[in-house]
Amino acid sequence: MWEKSNRPRLEAIERAFKNRGIVADAPGFYDSPAFILAEQADPAFLETYAEYVRSREYDSVYLEAAAEKIRRAAESVSADLAADGRLGLCINASMLLSRILDRMGIWNYVAKMGVAIRFQPEPCPEPQYFYPFDHGVFAAPHAVVVAPPFDVVDVSLKRQAYENGQEAYIPNLIVALGETSNWSVEELFSPIARAEIQAYGDRPLASLRRKRPDLLRTLDRFKPVRVECGSCSINYVTVAFGASIEPLEGLMHINGRSGFEMYDRASAVDNTN
Repeated sequence: MWEKSNRPRLEAIERAFKNRGIVADAPGFYDSPAFILAEQADPAFLETYAEYVRSREYDSVYLEAAAEKIRRAAESVSADLAADGRLGLCINASMLLSRILDRMGIWNYVAKMGVAIRFQPEPCPEPQYFYPFDHGVFAAPHAVVVAPPFDVVDVSLKRQAYENGQEAYIPNLIVALGETSNWSVEELFSPIARAEIQAYGDRPLASLRRKRPDLLRTLDRFKPVRVECGSCSINYVTVAFGASIEPLEGLMHINGRSGFEMYDRASAVDNTN
């Protein structure tokens, strides 16, 4: 079973959807006119979609079938991303994978993440951080897909711009059920951002409480997840959510393939089983 299911929270979300005329009948219902209208009134409403996906109850039959389809689709996107060669396509690739999974009937959402990567054993590179707050600006530096039974489906972490060869320690593809962890100020704020805040006589956490209470609520609802991947330990901290406004057919090509071509290939592979 999916351990993050939450029946009371699910029922509350379902009531909120019903009050807004939103029908949560299939993955990707964030495209519906009623959902779009709700999101226009409340830009944070996409977080409710993510909470709905996470709070749902899934039986073992669904989870077993979903796990296989998720792995197949992720392997397909990861392979095309590697062949493409471009770096920094985490949001594009995650949006594409999410749309593919929607089309395959798999519940999922795109999570924008701060990431801390620690390497082992010695000798190894220094830790690598992807900070949500840098130079005083908030931005989501990485994106993954969350799709039960997996906490993290990351097709692009290896294909970021590293300066010290850290990519050699990172797997091509991360599909994992992680362990609930914690976040730290040092993982959210870059040294420059911390210095800028302190120069004004403030502290990062106090500034966060005052200026971004919404983010603190997100950090509380969506606990960080740590994934162990051989020679590296990766802490994923959810800070925002995403969804493509484009249909699968309109997404950016990767390795010369359209979104629909990639879906068609993933589905063909899936249909062989």
